Amino acid sequence: MRTEIENSDSTRRALIAVGASGLVMALLLLPVLGIAGALGIAAGALVALVNLYVLARAVQAFLGAGEPGAWAVAAVVKLAALLGILYFLLSSRLVEGLPLLIGLGALPIGVVVCQLTATRQTVPPGRRL
Repeated sequence: MRTEIENSDSTRRALIAVGASGLVMALLLLPVLGIAGALGIAAGALVALVNLYVLARAVQAFLGAGEPGAWAVAAVVKLAALLGILYFLLSSRLVEGLPLLIGLGALPIGVVVCQLTATRQTVPPGRRL
């Protein structure tokens, strides 16, 4: 099915953009925040990346590209796991709050960059946006 391929390509581009933005932020802020801060940013970006992947798969399943029941459960488990991971990272003091928050910011930044750099797709004749 063509839409599955397009969704897969756009999802792949978004995941790459989110990962790249997290990496860039960690490297740019390494001199300012140090190794611990850069690792916190990387941890936040990794959480954002996994969050986006599971969300994209759940949405594709809901739209008919897979088993919606299994991915509905995965979406609920994803939210609980996300909150649990963030609680664990902050309560165990493995990372500081600000670098983790900066890393989580890789998600909106990466999605915006992905949308701004996406090629404009042509609309088939007879279809409107």
